[in-house]
Formats: sequence, structure tokens, C-alpha cells
Amino acid sequence: MAGFTSIRGLFAGSGAAALSHPDVIQEITKLAQKPTPSVLYIGTATYDLDGPRETQTKEFVRIGCPVSHLNVALQTVPMDEMASKACCIFLKVRLTSKNDMQVDAADVILVSGGNTLFAVDRWDRLGLSDLLRKAAIARKVLTGGSAGAICWFDGGHSDSMDPDTYRQKMLATLGGSGGMEATKGEQKDELPPLNNKSWQYIRVNGLGILPGLCCPHCDQIQSNGILRNTDLDSMLLRHKHERAVCIDHWAALVVDGDDYRVFAVNGKPGSVNDGKAFDPAAPGSVPGIWIKDVDSSGKIVATLVPSVGKLGDIVKRASEIVQDSKIDVCRSENPSWGF
Repeated sequence: MAGFTSIRGLFAGSGAAALSHPDVIQEITKLAQKPTPSVLYIGTATYDLDGPRETQTKEFVRIGCPVSHLNVALQTVPMDEMASKACCIFLKVRLTSKNDMQVDAADVILVSGGNTLFAVDRWDRLGLSDLLRKAAIARKVLTGGSAGAICWFDGGHSDSMDPDTYRQKMLATLGGSGGMEATKGEQKDELPPLNNKSWQYIRVNGLGILPGLCCPHCDQIQSNGILRNTDLDSMLLRHKHERAVCIDHWAALVVDGDDYRVFAVNGKPGSVNDGKAFDPAAPGSVPGIWIKDVDSSGKIVATLVPSVGKLGDIVKRASEIVQDSKIDVCRSENPSWGF
């Protein structure tokens, strides 16, 4: 997307954890230049469940922000191919008209954490992706963490193949009263204890509003027992034309036009040790953001992002984007349409 340096947004390494923290909300209101901006919450990645919405909007509500939500995850469509196409057109026209008004009215657009692949595929099918790109051009404040950060970039290092994030599993176990990110331990300093499940991380597409491959929670280990930062290196070797933007669980990239700053929640752990090296296990390590590239020799080069600077110095357009070979498998296991 041309002109990405007109964007305003806060892109956090965690969803419910960051977006329920008062300091993060204060940063978002600063970007909006209003003490109580209007907020539009989009919870597609957590299947429009009440729990994640309440968790990630409660601080906005507390300070008096008007909050609305946009539910597009669970409209039932027929399985028959021709009927499905007709229903898609009907939903797209109906939802686009309604959604356009909601997006236009919002100062802040907040996307939940959750299953990025499901959300972006669903938005593409219903025309919401184009509305969100228009919102970026209009300088709405874009925000979210985890999947809610990935979605604004070209793509991301995602846990969308974790079966615990699949629609049927979440609706069966959580219904309308819970939220995946609370289950994942998102409101704690770390993700939950390991149980070495066998799922794999996957590269997913985003909206392409910001350049790069976003890796949230890069200092964390999830239920498959693999540090995200380590797995990202393997992913980059398969997607070597992209630059990765790696955001710690308690960090956020704050973008305001040409300028950026790194925000870290005070007193929380991260990956940056006293020597400015990546070491999330070191006592006293603090949250930060890293960029990673594959050099001409095939080596991964990691650079700590300075606390402030010009956005163009840390993000760049990929010369080529290669789709992940596991995408079709993931889509078949957790379809965004035809259920």
C-alpha cells in the first residue's frame, strides 16, 4: 500500500494483556488526540465472543470512551457453491453499507487477538478489508495486539494453526461468555505453561497497510513448546525477501505518520537485556522490538529497534512474498466460510 507513512496506530505484542492495560490505552488516546475517542472493536479473530471484547474494551469504557463493536464472524452461509456465492454477495452488500458507517464514525479501530487467518480471510470475503484500508488512509487510529497487530502488516508469524484457536473448539468450550486470550494467559506476564502440543506456526497474510512480517509475542513460548523468536528464524529462511518486525509481549510499535516510537509497559519483562542483546531469560530484561532480515549469505541478522525514529528506517516492502505451504491445510481445518 503506497503512502504507509500517513498511518497512525499502536501495534502491540499481546492482545488482551496490552489492550487491558491503562498505560497502553493512554498511548492510544494520545494518538487519537482526544481524551475519550470513539472506539470500534472488531472481534472476528475471536469469533465475536463477549469475553475478549469486554477485556480489550473495558479500559476505554472506564475512561468514558464510546465503544461499539462489529460482528461479522458467525453469519451462517449455505454449503452449496452457487448458494454460497449468492449469500456472499448479499452479505457483502448488506454488511459493507452498515460497516462503512461504523468505520467512518470511529476514531479508533481496535482488532482483537485470536486467529489471524480466519479473520483476514473473512474480511476479504465480505469486503471489510477494503474498508479498513480506507480507514488507514483517513488516518483513523489502528490498533490491536497479537493477531490484532499482525493484521495491519503484509503478513505475520501466526499461531493460526493452533487447534485451540479454531472456531468449533472455541465456541464449544467458551461459548459467548469467555475469551481465548484469557485462556491463553494473555492477561498475565507470560503465556501459559508448556504442554508441548504438536501444532506449527504459520505465515499468514495481513491487510498490507504496513510493510513487513509481524511477529508478536516474540519473547514468549506458547503451548507447542517453541520460542516464537526461534521459530521466526526458520520462517524467514523460507520467506527471505521479507523483513520481520518482532514485538515483545509487553511492547508496542507506535506509529504517527513518518515517526515511530517503541512503547514498553513499565515493570514488565521482555527480551532486551542490559547489554542490548536478545535474552528473555535474563533477570531484568525489558520489552523491546527487533527487526530481522536474511542477508546475502543466508544469515539471519537481528537489530534492536531504537526507541524513536523514522518509520521508513525500520520497515520496508518485500521484493517478493511467498505464500506458506500450510495455508490450505489450515483453511480446511478452520474454514472462514461455508460453516
